Amino acid sequence: MDPLPTTPARADVLITSTGNGSTRRDAWQPPPGRAESFLPADLRAMLAALRRHVWVIAGLVAGAVLVAGYVGFLRQRLYRANAVIRIVDTRRAVAGKLGDEDEGRVGETADPFFSQLEVLRSRAVLGEVVDSAPILRLDVRGLAAGDLGMLGIAPDASADTIRLSFTSDSVLAAAGTASAAAPYGSPLALGGVRFAVAARPPEPGGRLVVRGREAAIGSLASQLRLQPRENTDVADVYFEHADPRVAQAVANRTVTVFQSRSADDARARARYRRQFLESQLDGAARGLAAARGALERFRGTQHTVSARDRLAAGQSGLGDLQVRREELAAERRVYGEMLATLEKAGSAPDSGAGLQAALAVPGMAVNPVVASLYEQLVRYQASRDSLLGGRWGTATSHPDVVRLTNLIGATQGQLVRVVRGVVTSLDVRLRALDALRAQNAEALQRLSAAESEETALTESFESSRRLADELQGELQKARLEEAVQAGPVEVLDLAPLPTSPEGLGGIRVVLIGLFGGLLLGVAVSLVLEYLNTAILRGPQLESVLPEPGIVVIPPMPRGPRTRLLRRSGSAGGHSSTGRSAGHVRRRSRAPEHSLVMLTAPLSPAAEAFRGLRTRLVFHAPDREFRVLAVTSPMPRDGKTTVAANLAISFAQLGRPVLLVDADLRKPMLHRLFGATTEPGLAALLSRRARLEEVVRATGVPHLFVLPAGRTSGSPNELLGDGAMRDLLESLRRDFEIVIFDTPPLLAAADALVLGAVVDGSLLVVRAGRTTHDLVCAALRQLSDLRVPLAGAVLNDPDAKVKEAGGYYSYYAYAESGSS
Repeated sequence: MDPLPTTPARADVLITSTGNGSTRRDAWQPPPGRAESFLPADLRAMLAALRRHVWVIAGLVAGAVLVAGYVGFLRQRLYRANAVIRIVDTRRAVAGKLGDEDEGRVGETADPFFSQLEVLRSRAVLGEVVDSAPILRLDVRGLAAGDLGMLGIAPDASADTIRLSFTSDSVLAAAGTASAAAPYGSPLALGGVRFAVAARPPEPGGRLVVRGREAAIGSLASQLRLQPRENTDVADVYFEHADPRVAQAVANRTVTVFQSRSADDARARARYRRQFLESQLDGAARGLAAARGALERFRGTQHTVSARDRLAAGQSGLGDLQVRREELAAERRVYGEMLATLEKAGSAPDSGAGLQAALAVPGMAVNPVVASLYEQLVRYQASRDSLLGGRWGTATSHPDVVRLTNLIGATQGQLVRVVRGVVTSLDVRLRALDALRAQNAEALQRLSAAESEETALTESFESSRRLADELQGELQKARLEEAVQAGPVEVLDLAPLPTSPEGLGGIRVVLIGLFGGLLLGVAVSLVLEYLNTAILRGPQLESVLPEPGIVVIPPMPRGPRTRLLRRSGSAGGHSSTGRSAGHVRRRSRAPEHSLVMLTAPLSPAAEAFRGLRTRLVFHAPDREFRVLAVTSPMPRDGKTTVAANLAISFAQLGRPVLLVDADLRKPMLHRLFGATTEPGLAALLSRRARLEEVVRATGVPHLFVLPAGRTSGSPNELLGDGAMRDLLESLRRDFEIVIFDTPPLLAAADALVLGAVVDGSLLVVRAGRTTHDLVCAALRQLSDLRVPLAGAVLNDPDAKVKEAGGYYSYYAYAESGSS
């Protein structure tokens, strides 16, 4: 049957009957999730959850303690030796920082400190350590490593096992077919291994397991630890071994080998660099001598110190000539323009303005002849103008005016001739300067070729000299570096002898495992508790009920066996039933221990059933539950046991009680009471038997049982027929309490069919098995069909509900006190 959803889309309504036959509506809304957080909310609930998973916690604690015990006591304890080194360029510091110039460029992309640490991890360095510490290639068994002396292993020795036997005065060694013997304290060689045993060990024999060189290097690499110290150039070198002396020796040997190898490598590089610089310096010296000789020979052929100086002087003179010519050319242009102006003005007496303009050209006043003639011309012009001007001026024909006019013309002609002579002189000087400049240019061209050759020879000489000087300086640096004995590795501290093994002691490790397992167990228990959706506590069940209040049934103890079916007499002594001893078909079998109301009447479980009886009778005065159906969400929730014990509790009040097995699919009451199955309820409803034929009296006064019987049709249709209503009316007249044991709600619809005709249904939930979703689905079905709910029982046969333990203990105390 498909499970129904636990969260309805609307508010469900539960219809319950009242004492006057009317009904009232109780709203029931399943919670939108879990019925409260299954993760414990308080300390008591948390402790209860831990008690429910006590075996999980115990198992995890035990496992953690076992693991911790192995780690703390059985695992081999290792001793750690710690040496301290410093990675610094001691050679450069001693040599005044005279080192390779390329080192600075390499440092831009690589850290020299970590580069040196990687060199320490290299197989070349570790191989040298292994070769110098043969103990790394031996696994000594049967004697201590310190008992071996004069130890040496050939690098090419292969992996082998040497068996040792210790006699009173000598050591016997065997490896394969080879063997050897030697007295104590004397060396013994076998298979590339040489050793000596100082004294007879307490063991009768031992073994030396020889590892290959590469395997020993790999083992050393895995056991060696390098730890740089932050913001320093210092690093710690760790090595762990079962023997503290071996750990100390290997750690110290590693750093000393690394230091020595680093110094040797640095000196080898310096030596190679020195040799290279010496060879280069020889070639540079020969090149310098050749360049010096060529330059001296060139200067000897030129009869001068330097062709460059002569070229410079010639270039300077040529420049002066060029400047002088430009000055003469400028002066020639001035006088040429003046001459053109004077010739244009002519000898006219009224050409004074033109002459003044011509003589106003810059540079005219420089020539004294021109200046004198110009002044004379100006005086003549002024005299003539004074004679002709004014109120009483003379005529142009006046002899004085004529004389001055002639003087002016003659002066002008003389001035033109002087200027023309100056121009001619300047032209001659210009031609002479041009000829001289051409000669100088030709001489400079010849000097230029000589200067280029001298320049090339001088540059070759200077280049050879600079190269020789640089090589000489680098050679001096290389000699200083080669002379320095220190390397880039400085050993700050050698490893002391370790006094205690690494890690915590065995007791501490076990305690840590104990607490760790306990914490893990608690965490796992809480996670399992959170993931478990089964009902484990009373408040979880109450939170989904329409009305709070439940009864918890604790585990049931086993009790004595009792006969339940009566052999003869009336059915329980109740006259209204009219039953006789003939109704009893056969004796019952021994009862099950689940009938706790008979087997352990003073037990907590029996008291819980009495509490359930009291709750049904007195909890709601306006309700009367005479006909009650006991059901559960799923099979094996304990509804049959609850129905039987509840019926016995009512019968012990002296009321006639009928217990009906309405589970026609899987009946169980006949086994519990040892009754026959036929005829039963199925025969009664199909009208194949009468009521007095199917009701059995039991060994419990006032308690009768009606078995289910066998049916060939549909149990649901048989229970829903009108015959069931007629039967209920008859049973109400003959019995005060009628209890139906019905099938599970979610397995079949029979309980819903009966629930519609009885006074109420009692829902039985098994703690630790029935989930929250199943309970909500069962309540949803009851609500949809308006089946009244008489109450709920949390059945706890497996002691899952620990929160009620105090009450159970109280009841158990009362029981023991009464015995």
